[in-house]
Formats: sequence, C-alpha cells, structure tokens
Amino acid sequence: MDLSVEDLLNVEVISVSKKAKSLNDSPAAIYVINQSDIKWIGATSIPEALRLAPGLDVARVDANKWAVSARGFNGRFANKLLVLVDGRNVYTRTFAGVYWENLGVMLEDVERIEVVRGPGATLWGANAVNGVINIITKYSAETQGGLLVAGGGTEENGFGAFWYGGELASDTTMRGYLKGFKKGGSTNEKGNNAHDNWDKIQGGFRIDSQLTSNKSLPGTPDIVFKKYKTAIFVQGCYWHRHENCKLASMPKQNNEFWIKKFNATLRRDGIVYFKLKQLGWRVSVIWECATRDKVFLPGHIKTLVVWLKSEYEYIEIPDFFSEADGF
Repeated sequence: MDLSVEDLLNVEVISVSKKAKSLNDSPAAIYVINQSDIKWIGATSIPEALRLAPGLDVARVDANKWAVSARGFNGRFANKLLVLVDGRNVYTRTFAGVYWENLGVMLEDVERIEVVRGPGATLWGANAVNGVINIITKYSAETQGGLLVAGGGTEENGFGAFWYGGELASDTTMRGYLKGFKKGGSTNEKGNNAHDNWDKIQGGFRIDSQLTSNKSLPGTPDIVFKKYKTAIFVQGCYWHRHENCKLASMPKQNNEFWIKKFNATLRRDGIVYFKLKQLGWRVSVIWECATRDKVFLPGHIKTLVVWLKSEYEYIEIPDFFSEADGF
C-alpha cells in the first residue's frame, strides 16, 4: 500500500463500534485486509486471505474444509468467532459456526476485511466471544461494467469469475456475478487419494439505492435529504476544529502531536466533502456549538431551510464569517 503512517491510521473501520471510525480511534485490536493485499498474495478464497491477519488461527483441514478462529480453540466446528458479510452474520444454525467452504464471496468484490481480535459479545452477541470478522464488499456503483477473471494450476485445476454492473435507475445500481472452480484432491497419511476433490458454481447479485444513501455516501453523513441531494454532517467543534469557536481549544501540552492529529482529521474531512461534490451532492456542516445554543437554534434551523432551497453548494452553521451575508 502507498500510504503514510498517518493515512494508514485514518483508514475507516466499522466493525468495532458499528459506526465509521478511524483505525487510530478504534479501541480494539483490529487489522484491515484490503483488496490490494488479497491480490498481492494471490488468495483464491476468504480463509487464504485471512492468513494475513495476525492473531488468527487459519488451518486447512483437507482440500475442501477450513478451520478459522481467534485466541486459540481452533477446530472445524469452532463457534466463538462471529463472521459477517456486509454486516450480516453467516453462521450455520447447526453449530453456530461457519462452513468456510460455503462462503463463496467473489474476492474481486471485496473492498476490505476487518478482523477484530478480542471479545465483542457486548456489541455483537454471543458468537463474538473471541472476535469479529467483517467482510465488506464494494458498492455496486463502484463496479460498473464487466470483469472476467480466470486461472488454473496443479491444485486449483481451474477457476473463473465474471461480474457485470449496471444502472437500474438514476439512483439505483446493481452488480451480478457468477463464479466457479474445480480443485484437486489431497492425499492421506499413507499417500493414497483422500477423495476430497471438489467443484462448485455460485452466483449472486447486489443492488444499492440512494434510499440508504447516508450509509453509502462518502463519510457516512448524519442526515441526508435526497430531494435536495444534500448531505448534512453534525461535527464536534473540538476534533474538527471549528474556527474561532471557544470549544475548539488547543491542548497545552504535546502541541506538535495534537496539531498533526487535528490536521489529519481536517484532511480527511476535506477529502469527504470533495468526493461528495464530485458525486453532485451539496454539503452542510452543523457545528456542535450550534446545537448547544438554544437561543439561536431556531434561527440556525431557519438558515438551513433557506439554504436547502437555494443553489449554494456548501454551508457551515454557525459560520462566523458568512452569516452576516445570510449564509
């Protein structure tokens, strides 16, 4: 990855608290496997990709079975690790664990895999005693057009996958895929054929609509007005550095450290706003101090309503510089 240490720490994750947070601010032992990592090691299955994550026990039982766990206690029927695909659990009710060979996610669809090592049962439930693995796939809007992947070898006798993405409506996109493979068998301790060769064909699809645009848009806005194509962020004055605001004080110690941290947050905010503008969305930032001020709050709401019906692309509430002009 061509990322600096600061950019690496600012990678967004959602599996720790069910909300988007930077890796640096997430209070957990978490590791992120991204698409370039998967390509780099030549993984052809999810368990193979998980071998990149430190602290995970990944074992291949035979040619068609896997065992994956965290913090020990690994086995074919380990059931203390919660596995999610885009936030939905994929355990089997037979033993509350995962049949990894049935987890046929097309690897080219994967945006990242978030691996949380440590107890997560308070947030996610009993299956997350030893950790959480969240496999996050790309939004269909990011995979428009076609893609064909094929290969083969001595053990992976042959594999192939195809996807096609298109637009169903102005605010709805889709992606459909078909994949298959044929894998050779292994041998037992006596050198004889273990008869565990196997093959599989699988298909699926994904549809994304801006009905849930607050989750699919960059930065995960707090409020979305689809009618006005507007994303609203409620930002803390301290962390997001509201200029000329008394809540945006500067720590008295370790100034250099805090300046770098604040600048990284501002840079991330700027990237999010720029991406939204490229997608044709308007942005409103409502500062924490505006929500605290009960005297001026009705006026702030009125300002927002007037702005929504205007043609202005950006507004901050309150904005100590521009409110004299009405915006």
